[in-house]
Amino acid sequence: MRALAAALALLLAACGDTRVSDPQTGVSLRLPEDWQAQTGLMGMALWTRPRDGTCAQTQVSVTRLPPAPVGIDDDTLLDDRIRRLAYNSHDVEVIERGGLRAELRHRQGSSAQHLLLRVHRYEDALDLVLAAADPACFDEVRGTLQRVAASYRPGR
Repeated sequence: MRALAAALALLLAACGDTRVSDPQTGVSLRLPEDWQAQTGLMGMALWTRPRDGTCAQTQVSVTRLPPAPVGIDDDTLLDDRIRRLAYNSHDVEVIERGGLRAELRHRQGSSAQHLLLRVHRYEDALDLVLAAADPACFDEVRGTLQRVAASYRPGR
């Protein structure tokens, strides 16, 4: 198992990925070398996107929120996060969901997004990782979005 972890670390290093962190919350993501990051943007702990902008709206963000109410189960929590995310949206389509993860599409006015949502639940906080792109090119960037979202670390 250690050999596999070491090989994965070498592979990520060879790909030029860099771990970026928010100094306030400590949350971090591993980004491809052609991505940029900002912290503290519009309430997000971390906001990242490709520098070249080849696929519109491609981004991964981490937002830290207060903890979920005591006693709320994971399904109800995910439903609540999807509902809040799609509050001003129309044509909301939940493609897949399970545990604290979902894939969905939605529109806000003339803007559409295809996104992956991951909810990370802790006793003292709730971290939302959102990986999104324009639906027309989502399949093209899906692997990168999944890899960046999966690299999330809470910074605890």
